[in-house]
Amino acid sequence: MVWVRDAANRDLRQLPWHRHRLVQMRTRVMNQLHVVALNEGLRRKKASWRPAGRNELESLKLAPWASLPCTTTAAQTPDDCLRAHTRTPPPC
Repeated sequence: MVWVRDAANRDLRQLPWHRHRLVQMRTRVMNQLHVVALNEGLRRKKASWRPAGRNELESLKLAPWASLPCTTTAAQTPDDCLRAHTRTPPPC
C-alpha cells in the first residue's frame, strides 16, 4: 500500500511551490528589463524599479529588434514585461 497525501496537505504544499515559480518569473523579467536598460545606456541598478526609474524604462524608445515579445511570459511589449513584474504578489 502506498501512502498518498490528503487533498488539503497537497494544496498547502502547492502554495509555496507556486510562489517560488512566480518569483522565478519575476526575476527573469527584471533581468531582461535590466539588460534592455543597459543596452540603452541607462544604469540605475535598484533605482530602476522605483517610480522614477520605471518612468525612464517606460519612456525608452527601443529599436525594432528590441520590441520582440518577452520570452519568460506571454507579454507582447516591454510594457507588458513591466506589468508582469509589478503583478507578482508581495512576500508572505
